[in-house]
Order: sequence, then C-alpha cells, then structure tokens
Amino acid sequence: MIDIGSLTKTEAWSLVDEGEGVARLVFDLPGEKVNKLTAAVLADLKEILQALAKDSSLKALIVWGGKKESDTFIAGADINEIRRISDVKEATEKAKQGQEVLGLLSSLPAVTLAAIHGNCLGGGTELALACDLRVASLSGATKIGLPEVQLGIIPGFGGTQRLPRLIGLQRSLPLILTGRPVDARKAGRLGLVDRVVYPGLLLREAKALAAEAVKSAGKQFRPRRPRRPWMQKIMEALPPGRVLIRKFAVKSIQKQTGGHYPAPLRAVNAVIDGYSRSLKNGLALESKLVGELIVSPQCKHLIDLFLTRETVRRGSDDPRASLPFADESRVALLGAGVMGGGIAALLLRKGFRVRLKDVDAKAIQLGLKKVEESFSTLVKKNRLAGTEKANLLSRVTTSLDNNGFVRSSAVIEAIIEKMEVKKAVLKEFESVVSPDALLCSNTSALSITEMQSELSYPERLVGLHFFNPVHRMPLVEVIPGEKTADEYVVAAETLARKLGKLPVRVRDRPGFLVNRLLACYLNEAAHLFMEGFAPMSIDRELKKFGMPMGPFELIDEVGLDVASKVGETLKETLGDRMTPPTVLARLLEQKCLGKKNGQGFYLYAGGKKTPNAKALALGGSTNGEYGPDDATLWVKRLVYPFVNEAALVLNEKIVESPSLLDLAMVMGTGFAPFHGGPLRYADSVGIDKVAAALQSFGQDRLRPCEALQRLAQDNSKFYDSQPRDLVPV
Repeated sequence: MIDIGSLTKTEAWSLVDEGEGVARLVFDLPGEKVNKLTAAVLADLKEILQALAKDSSLKALIVWGGKKESDTFIAGADINEIRRISDVKEATEKAKQGQEVLGLLSSLPAVTLAAIHGNCLGGGTELALACDLRVASLSGATKIGLPEVQLGIIPGFGGTQRLPRLIGLQRSLPLILTGRPVDARKAGRLGLVDRVVYPGLLLREAKALAAEAVKSAGKQFRPRRPRRPWMQKIMEALPPGRVLIRKFAVKSIQKQTGGHYPAPLRAVNAVIDGYSRSLKNGLALESKLVGELIVSPQCKHLIDLFLTRETVRRGSDDPRASLPFADESRVALLGAGVMGGGIAALLLRKGFRVRLKDVDAKAIQLGLKKVEESFSTLVKKNRLAGTEKANLLSRVTTSLDNNGFVRSSAVIEAIIEKMEVKKAVLKEFESVVSPDALLCSNTSALSITEMQSELSYPERLVGLHFFNPVHRMPLVEVIPGEKTADEYVVAAETLARKLGKLPVRVRDRPGFLVNRLLACYLNEAAHLFMEGFAPMSIDRELKKFGMPMGPFELIDEVGLDVASKVGETLKETLGDRMTPPTVLARLLEQKCLGKKNGQGFYLYAGGKKTPNAKALALGGSTNGEYGPDDATLWVKRLVYPFVNEAALVLNEKIVESPSLLDLAMVMGTGFAPFHGGPLRYADSVGIDKVAAALQSFGQDRLRPCEALQRLAQDNSKFYDSQPRDLVPV
C-alpha cells in the first residue's frame, strides 16, 4: 500500500493499514482544537486521493477524525478563509476546488466510508456525503449537519446536490434551510447514515461494513436504508410535484425571515433545480450561487457574529477556570419564581444537582411545576425520554430553611428585584455555604457593588443576569462588582458556559448593557406613540427592518410594570433622557400589565392580538395617520438612539469591544442578525448620517453624544476606532 506520509505537505493526514485491503485515513490538523478543511488541507487531500486512486491493492478507505480531545470529526471549512473573500469569481472558484476534491473521494475505485464521531458539520458533512457509506457513533457529541445558511451562505462542496440524492428533497430541505444539526439516531432514521453504533464499537463496525461492501457489490453496494413514502417519491420525481415543494418552501422562508436573508432562497434553488439536473450541472449551479452569497454583506455580518460567538463560547484557557467550585455539580438556587424555575430546569438538564429554596411552600410547588412542565414539553417533542425526565427530576431537592446547602459550590440568587431584600438574603446565605463557594445574583439592573457592601466575603459575589425565557435566550451578562476577585468572575463565566450560555462580561453600571440600550429603544417607541403614531404600524415597520418583534409587542412581552420600573431606575442614575413617557404609568393605573394579564398596548385573548382601545385613547391625535416618509422616520427614531446609547456605553467601557456589544444585543434582544448588530449597522449607514439625523430631531434626549460626534467628524467607524478615539470618561 502507498505510504501517503511522503505525499503530504502537512501532518494533517496519516494512513493506517487495517489489513485485507482496508486503510484508515486519519485527519488530525496540527495546532488546532478542531479539524477544519482549509485550502491547504484540501490541496493535500487532493494529492493523496490522486495517489490512492492508482493503488489497486486498496479495497476500502475509512475516513477517520483524529481529534480525540475535542470530539470532532470535521467542523467544516475554515470560516476565516471564507470571510476574507470579496470577489465573486474567487468565491465561485473556491467552491469548485472543494467540489473537485470531494469528487475525487467519491470516484475513488475503492469503497469509501466515513466513520463519524463528534461534530460533523458543513464541509465535514459534505465529505461524508461524498463517501459511499457512513457510520455514526451513538454519542451526545455526534452532531451532523449543514449549518451554512446560518452564516448567510449555502453548502458549497456538493451538499445541496448529494444530500437530496441520498435522502430525497423533502427530507433534505429542512436540514439545509434551518442549518440545525441532527444527532446520530435521527441521522439514521433519515438515511443520512447507514449504521448507528456505540462509540467504542465505531472502528470495528466501520471495518465490518466496509468488508461487507467489498465482498458484496463493491461501490455498488447499497445497505438497507429507511424507505420514503411513495407519495413523497412521486412528488419529487415529477416537475409539478417539485413546483409544489418549492412553493411551500419559499412561503415558509418568507414567513420566518421576512425576506431579509438571501441564502435560504438560494438554497431552495440549488436543491430543487439541481435535483432535476446531472450531478455535474447541479454542482455548477451550487458553486455559482455560493459564490454570489459569500461576498454579500449579510454573509460578512453573520460570519463576524459567529466568530465572536465562538470566541465567547470557548473562552480562554485561564487556569482559574478549573477552580473546584467551577466543576462541582451542586448548586443552591434561591427563589422559585419564573426565573428561578427556568434556571433550575436548565441546571438539571446540564447535569447539575439543584437544591431549591424559597420562603413559601406554594412558591416552591410552582417552581417545581415549571421545571416539570419544561421537561414534559421536551418529552412531547421527542427531545427527552420519559426515563430521562424522571432521572432529572430526582436531582432536585427543596427547602424552606437553610439546611442542606453546605455542599453547594455555587449559589444563584433569583429573588425579587429589590436591593434591600437581595442584600439581606445574600448576607444571611454566605455563611451557610462553604467559604469558597461562588455567589451569583440574577439581577437585571441592581448594583452588584452595593450588594457587596454588607457581605463578609464580597470578593465571591458576581452578577449573573439570565434573560427570559431562560431555556431560549443564549446570553448571560456577567457583572463583577468593585470588590469581586478575578477568579470568581472567571468561575461565573465557566458556570455560564457549562449551562450552554454565552457569557459577556459587563461593567457594574445602571442597566448594565442590554437593558440600558433596550430601555432607550422602548422609551423612544413610547414617545412616538404619544406623538400620535399607532403601535401596530410601528411594530410592522420594525419587523420589516429585521427585529423579531416590534417595540410595543416587546413592551407587552416584558410587562409594562417592569418596563416602567427599569425606566424610572435608569432615570435616577442616567438623567432625564431616560425618563419614560407618562403613558406607561397611565396604562398601569388602568391595570394594563401586558401579556401577563392580557392587556397592554394590545389585547390578548383567544390566541389573537388586537389593538387596545384604552391604550389608543392615551396616544397622540393622529393615531396612525402617517405619510409615505414616516416608516423610514420610525426606524431612524428607534434604531439611531440605540446606536447613540451604544456609543456612550463603549465610551464608558461598560463592555470591552464593539463586537461584544453587537453580539450581546443580537443574542439578548434579537437585534436583526443580518445587520450584524447596532454598531455594524451604523457603520454600514455611515456614522455621519446617524449623527446628523439625531441632531435633526431637535430633542435633547436624542442629540448625538460627544463620542458619536467625534467618530462622525473623523469619518471613522466603530470597528475602525481604537479606545483613544473615544472621549475619555
């Protein structure tokens, strides 16, 4: 057998002779935590495959991921290489080069098999699809998918062509259009993989399947795969059926994305149009479409967010993250309300044991009910087995007093948002747990430094602000107080990562980061309402801009009582520009709390949302009578103050960098991801234009801050500026 070691220019590929004409091609990219298909790696693989194609002794080739420590088969292409491409021709050519290499793998005379353990994403899945057979490990680490659409592109190494040919159009489209990976079991049910085995048996079963194929029909061997319904096959085979499939897919995309993301629509074209063509012509279509998408601003913005998110998700290699309380599995949770129940369910799902405390037995029962309901929902969705639910519930205990907490290595306080109550509870509880236990307060706006004032061990307290609903919102703000020790900040960030969250460190200032910017946005919406513009019209335009919901829908979702309280708190500390309009207080006087009681700016009944006459009566005189330019005005009046406040936040060093601020606002508020976040959006519009528009509004609260004016005068951008470009605090 050929020794490919001499053929490679890197140490990424090695060949293991498994005997009887079977070889294992091991991919282990040196110096990287995960395997990536860089341009250099693909060039080496091309050379290797060309050599192996000439080796008549090779009967079967097993592709194997060599990253034992990271549970990764192949994470995909190199995102940074994609980010640097700015020319359509170059992008198209890069896709064609990848297709060519995987084409060599597909056409290899020997039987090819991908043995998948760990993450198999993007180009990794496309490589697996280019093989004749696939075996996957039955491990929680094994995820198989094509997430390219989440980066504003489509699979470009043959994924849009080979996946439909393997499992059919209607099974392929959801995988490609959502970008969500599937586990090994579901991959087996879809026919995406041919065998699902326990991790310890992966190599043995891969070799057995390869040997079976060699002894049977070689590359023509077809193992038994899940059958598709006959009606599904007919629809996919006939042009009228494919027209219907396209129609439903496009309708669903428009509903979910509002037409802001070009990649899903291009993916539909690549999949459906390519399905009726030869593989060669289908690949040509795919490379053309991916070439156009790679250079789009949406792609660049989404990639930037992805890279920032991955940096935050992985964290640093700080040795302080390995302190005992960061790895223990017992957590004390104080408060069994909505947030407490949500945090408890999350902790349990991530393997922690939870001891839940409240002063009221009814509150504990409600908290346990919330936990049980969240698990029942997962069972109904087949994302959790009934036995797993029972096991998880057995890991939570409750208490009305301070007994049973001494072994807790972390404490999360999630009680009522009142400073004196929080201070008293934390002061009492710090002596209940071990002297080195991490103390966390889930507060949305209260000062961590003030909470530390009466503690004996203030260095242990960190703010850990979860967002509601806990199970869905990926962001957690980590807030050190003035006396918090660095190792406890790192420990809190480590705990957040263990819970699958993205921890963004922010300074202990009023409203922290997300709520401060959000309050500015929601306050301005209420001002527009008082000027006579209808909530439904404004909400519609902001959703067209790309927000997941309009500002008035969001106020109702948060609760008018909460929005009003946050606004008053920020007014006390940040001044009159944060003063909430009186309409919130007047609606509260009429018992309008938002969705929680079915009355806010809208009425909620029978699953429907309609304008609330009580609210409209409090607005300005025009109530929705607007001219053709007002829709643009609303976006500027709401988004530009958002940007202005963000400039202040950066200037005050509330958050470390523009990229972290943008990530926090996308992950914490849903700010339109395809815009890249408020600062990326401002850069694309032009800081000078944003500042000029703010000045033109003629309102003191909307005047551009000095930091923003400096950027405008220097013709600079947020992502160009260094700390010295901002005005000293």
